Amino acid sequence: RSSKRSSSRRRNSRRRSRRRSRSDRRRRSPSRTNEDWGTEGVVVEIQPRGFGFIRPSGGQVRGSDLYFHCTGVAGRKFDDLRKGDRVSYRAIKDDKSGRDMARNIRRLGGGSRRS
Repeated sequence: RSSKRSSSRRRNSRRRSRRRSRSDRRRRSPSRTNEDWGTEGVVVEIQPRGFGFIRPSGGQVRGSDLYFHCTGVAGRKFDDLRKGDRVSYRAIKDDKSGRDMARNIRRLGGGSRRS
């Protein structure tokens, strides 16, 4: 019995140490602030599944574009956005994933339009 108890204790302690190390890694990664993303950019990719990416006017932040979901488009339908449209947005940290994303996306004019 004692050998079973000690092995389960070791397993539990390993689980705890793994959890700790994962959270430590998250804390150590450089955090992006919403100011890094700015407030204006260009739509560089749109997926028909309801999401896309915006390239901020200042360029990519740490090598990536800003993600947005169709629910973040304000006032207009997601389908009205096209690749190349200039947009304004508010960068936030997604509560669920912890990643940065755009909300309150508004088309500024210009950009490509389908005829």
